[in-house]
Amino acid sequence: MNEDFRPSLMQFAHEMLLLSIGENRKSDPHSVESLYQKHPDLNIKAGAFLTIYIQGGLRGCLGELEPNQSLGRVVSKLAFKVPQNDFRFKPVVPDEIAGLTFKLSILSFTVPVGNPNQIRLGQHGLIAEYQNRRGVFLPDVPIEQGWNLDQYLSGLRHKARIQPGIPWSEIQLTCFTTLLLNSVDYPFNP
Repeated sequence: MNEDFRPSLMQFAHEMLLLSIGENRKSDPHSVESLYQKHPDLNIKAGAFLTIYIQGGLRGCLGELEPNQSLGRVVSKLAFKVPQNDFRFKPVVPDEIAGLTFKLSILSFTVPVGNPNQIRLGQHGLIAEYQNRRGVFLPDVPIEQGWNLDQYLSGLRHKARIQPGIPWSEIQLTCFTTLLLNSVDYPFNP
């Protein structure tokens, strides 16, 4: 993926977040089309997660695991969903925009994990699936939480509501990596 599209992608995500929250009257939610022309990398199909913070505290995180849509469309959709639709939090309001930062995680394809000891903290995001339950952690979660591998796996089980007695051999465990973009690294145009 070409690096020179990153500032434009982050600017686009920022504008879509502001539009979603009700503060950006000049952006067109369909302006992804103009980005496609400038940056063909946005046409690739990729999963992504968008994590937003207000004053440094987590305020929402949603994502698309499957690479079924173009990256530009996924980012646009997430920018509208995350501030308003993460059931764990109240919707973000315009007064909170001054403290808004965000991370965009672009996902690789998933790979089955044969042995949990192959997992690298900070490098591998995880998906655990058992029956109709699923839990997902991005690669930076164990680092942010100060977890070791056992705590990472235990936290994933808990998130997926998988009982501790179920052996890992019965759980579908896959990993992925991400290209992590942080809004604090990109100055935004007004």
